[in-house]
Amino acid sequence: MPDLPARKAIISNLLTDQKHTLTEQDMEHICTLTDGFSGADMHSLCHDAALGPIRDIHDIELLSSEEVRGISVEDFVKSLKAIRPSVSESDLKQYEGRQIDSLN
Repeated sequence: MPDLPARKAIISNLLTDQKHTLTEQDMEHICTLTDGFSGADMHSLCHDAALGPIRDIHDIELLSSEEVRGISVEDFVKSLKAIRPSVSESDLKQYEGRQIDSLN
């Protein structure tokens, strides 16, 4: 599982070409909330959060792409209600046990 700095790098990479309002503190907060997330889970979370500004638009036909707000930390918090870690703690312990057994 990616550690906090790796999760932060994943978010930064996935948002490189996206309009967002995330500060360094926001990224740290998101990374703290995503402990136990896999790389794929982080990708799903970023994708869902990126849809947040679109979900808030009431009449998309009247808006240009420049007028769409940036992705915010609130979009990530909302997405965390739907996107959960795909690997359970018990799965991790079982995997770690197998890794130790294979070393012996």
